[in-house]
Amino acid sequence: MTAAHCVDPNQSLADHSPLVHVGSYLLNDPDAEERAADRTVIHCGWNGNVLDGNDIALIKLNRPSRNQFLRLAGRDSESFEGELYSTLGWGNIAEGEGFSEILQRLDNMLYVSQSTCNSFDLYRGMIDDRMLCAMSPTGDTCAGDSGGPLIEANSYRDVEEGNPELDLLVGITSHGPARCNSQDGPGVYTRVAEYRDWIDRVIQSDGEWNCGASDGDEINDMAEMSLEGVEEVDIMSKMANCTLSQNGTDHSVVAINHMGGIFSSRPSCLHIREGRIDCYIRTINSQMLHIAKEDDLLIAWEEMGSPIVDAPECISLSSRHMDCFALGAEGPNLWNRFWIEDRGFSDWSERGGRILETPSCLTRYGTHISCFARNIRNAPMMIEFSPGNGWSDFQPLNGTLLAPFACGSRGGDFIDCFGAGRDFEIHQNCYKEGEGFAPSWTGLGVKSRLRPTILHPNNTTVEVFVVTIEGNMAHATFNGRRWSDWETIEGFVASEPECIAGSETTFHCFAIGTNGTLMHNFYDGEVWTPWKATTEKFQDRPSCVQYSDTEIRCYLRDDESSLTEIIYEIPIQPDDGISC
Repeated sequence: MTAAHCVDPNQSLADHSPLVHVGSYLLNDPDAEERAADRTVIHCGWNGNVLDGNDIALIKLNRPSRNQFLRLAGRDSESFEGELYSTLGWGNIAEGEGFSEILQRLDNMLYVSQSTCNSFDLYRGMIDDRMLCAMSPTGDTCAGDSGGPLIEANSYRDVEEGNPELDLLVGITSHGPARCNSQDGPGVYTRVAEYRDWIDRVIQSDGEWNCGASDGDEINDMAEMSLEGVEEVDIMSKMANCTLSQNGTDHSVVAINHMGGIFSSRPSCLHIREGRIDCYIRTINSQMLHIAKEDDLLIAWEEMGSPIVDAPECISLSSRHMDCFALGAEGPNLWNRFWIEDRGFSDWSERGGRILETPSCLTRYGTHISCFARNIRNAPMMIEFSPGNGWSDFQPLNGTLLAPFACGSRGGDFIDCFGAGRDFEIHQNCYKEGEGFAPSWTGLGVKSRLRPTILHPNNTTVEVFVVTIEGNMAHATFNGRRWSDWETIEGFVASEPECIAGSETTFHCFAIGTNGTLMHNFYDGEVWTPWKATTEKFQDRPSCVQYSDTEIRCYLRDDESSLTEIIYEIPIQPDDGISC
C-alpha cells in the first residue's frame, strides 16, 4: 500500500514501475526480499491533487512475501486527540539534505483533531474525513517519506522492534508543510479506515476491480473498458468530412455568450473541476461578484460585500478550494477571502501591505500561496501563506519596478519574477527555497510597460510573454540553464497576453488588439500562427481557462462592460495533421 502520487504516471517524480523491498532496514539492502510490481491500482477518485484526497494505491507483488503484514484500521477504528502514532521512511533527514540510508522512525506522533487541522492558520477547511493529521514535537516527515505508514504502534512503546500482530496501520503519508519542521504544522495522512471497503474489494478481485457505481466514482482503468456494442466506422468516409489544418492551427470561435451585468474590472476565472467555471469581477458599486456555472447552468450570482478598488485575483489549490485577493477601499491594503466547498466563503481579512495593484498570486507545493505586488514606493513585495504559519507579513524583494510584475513557480522550490525596471526593461529575480531572492534584478533586454505573463509547463522551464513598447508580443524560454533569444510575434496588442500551455511546447495566447477585438494565436512548438481576431470588441485582458481537451473558454467585458464568454474549439490533432 502506498500513496497514489508516488506511482501516478502523471506525476513527474513518481515511480511508475516500483521495485518493492520487503522488510528492509537499509535503503540498499543486498539481503532484502525483493519483489517486482505485478500490478498497480490507483484509487479511481485520485485526480492528481493531494488536497482533493484519495491519495492511495495498492501494489500487487509478482510473488508472495514471506514477511507478515500489518493489521489495517477498520471503519470502527477511531482516532482521538492526543493519541500516539509512529511513522517510518527513508526520506530526507533534514531540510535540503538527501535521503537516509537507514530506515528512520519517528515516535510520539500526536493525533491532531480535524477541527484543529482545519483552523485558519493550518489547512483552512481542506481536511475531510478521508484524511487525518498528526505531528510530533521532535520531528516531521520530509521529502521522500510519502507513501510510508502511520502506525498506531502498540509494540513500539515497549520493545525496539515492531510487531505486526499488535501494530495497526491507520494512515499513509500524503502531504504537509513544505519545510520539514514540526513547528510549521501537522502532516496530512490518508485515513486507511475510510478505504477499507475499496482495499478489500481490490484485493478480492486480484486488482481487476477498482471502483463501481456504489462508490460514486467511475471506473478509470482502461483495461476494464469494453468494445461491446461499439459501431464499426468507415474511416475513409469519415475522412471526407475532415479538414487539413496547417500546423494544427484550425482553432475557431464556436460561441460568444453574453452573460449580462455591468462591471468595472476584468474578471478572474477558474476551472476548478470538470464542468465548473467560477468567475470573480468588480461591480459598478465596487463589490466583488461571484458567478459560477456547473455544466453550463448558472449556480451562483452573489455579491461578496466590502468595497474593493481594483479587479480581484483568484487562484485555486484544489477542486474544493479558491482564494481571492483584492485591494480594499479603506487604504491601499491587500484583502483576502477563501472558499471551501460545503463550507462556503470566509469573511474578508486584511493583509496590509499598502500596495499599488492587485497582486499576482501562485501556489507552491500544493498547499502554499505566494502573492506579489509593488508597494506605494514601487518596491516589489511578497506575502505568503503556509500551513502552520498562516499568513506572513509583506517582505521586500529589493529594487524598484515601474509597472506591475508577475511571478511563477518551478516545482515549488523556485520562484521566477519578472517586471519592468529602469527604462522599462524587463528584469528577472529568482527565489530559491531556503535562500530567498537574489540581491539584484537581471535585465533581459526587452522593454514593456505591462505586466508579463509567465508559464511553467514543467519543473525546469519558464516561458515569458510580454507586450513590447512597440505593441508586439515577445516570447522567450528559459530551459533551466540558459535563455533563448526573444521572438517577436507581430500584431497590434493593447493588453497583457493571457497564455495557456497546451503541452510542454505548445501555447495558446489571447490579447486585446489596438482596435478592441480579441485576438488569438497558437505556437505549435516551431512557429507562431498569425493573430486571428473576433469581429466584436472587448475591454481589458481576457481571463481564459482550458475547459477540456478540445475547448478553451475566455471571459472578458464587452464594449458595454457586460461579462462575455467566448468559446474556442481546439481540435485534437493526430500525428498526420488531420483534424476532424
